Amino acid sequence: MTFLKWACWITLVVGAGVLALRYLPLRSPALLSLVIAVPYLPLAMVPATVTLLATRERIGSIIGLAMIMLAIGTQIAMPVTPPHAAEAMRIMSINVAKGAADVDAVIDAARLHEVDAIAVQELTPAFAVALEAAGMSGIFPFNVLRPDDDARGTGLWSRFPISNPRQLHGFGFACVAGTIEFGGAKYDLVATHITAPIQDQDSTNWIADLARVDALIETNLNPLVVAGDFNATVDHKQFRRLLQDGTQDAARQAGRSYVNTFPANWSWPPFAALDHILVPSELTATAFDTVEIAGSDHLAILSALVQR
Repeated sequence: MTFLKWACWITLVVGAGVLALRYLPLRSPALLSLVIAVPYLPLAMVPATVTLLATRERIGSIIGLAMIMLAIGTQIAMPVTPPHAAEAMRIMSINVAKGAADVDAVIDAARLHEVDAIAVQELTPAFAVALEAAGMSGIFPFNVLRPDDDARGTGLWSRFPISNPRQLHGFGFACVAGTIEFGGAKYDLVATHITAPIQDQDSTNWIADLARVDALIETNLNPLVVAGDFNATVDHKQFRRLLQDGTQDAARQAGRSYVNTFPANWSWPPFAALDHILVPSELTATAFDTVEIAGSDHLAILSALVQR
């Protein structure tokens, strides 16, 4: 067997290993980071498979084609048939990079896209004050704010009146919530920021935070819309546990594949979809978009939700 064939086989074996990680409840920060590469596996497996096909390695070619189809299949999102035309609730989420994001850019995006509620992560006291000075309360009269230093602060602003404003305790970063009425029904909006798995050796806090969101979805009385920086992609098994019993990821429900949000502050496109809006079964995401916010290392995400 030539060196080229060996290289192709090694590529397929490594690719299979990375793909398998997607289905394991990983704890290692290194392996959890590696899982982010799953969407890009076809970039390596296609040339390897073509080479094996050209050299008449039938078994290798079949294995390669199967792996390519499986890898692409994990990423392709088919849009759900939207319900009849109805008023949409527009949700926005943005990580403001410990207050480094441009305040006016956040407000301009909210105005331009006619946002109804916005979740803000890494909300510092100074950034909260700057938003207020720039007219945030004129757009969103109602809020639940827990600003804090460094990356710990979180805020939720809404055009809709908020009842039962509260902080949800037990999370690594501040997690806030409030109840709103939309289309004659009550919904709980949650702004969250999940601890990054790299912040401890076995990702204990990341796993615990995601488990708390899962428990909240299962036990909350009102349907939940959860928006924020989850520090996870759909290729992480622990995140996919949240997508059950009718709860959907807004991007995938709207038919958007490969919508990456991080990092947004370098010369290359973002390579990881860490920011999400979780949609309950009572709502459907009909649109999902990203917006660049100057100064932030995340793209803002926006989704239009309509009642079923």
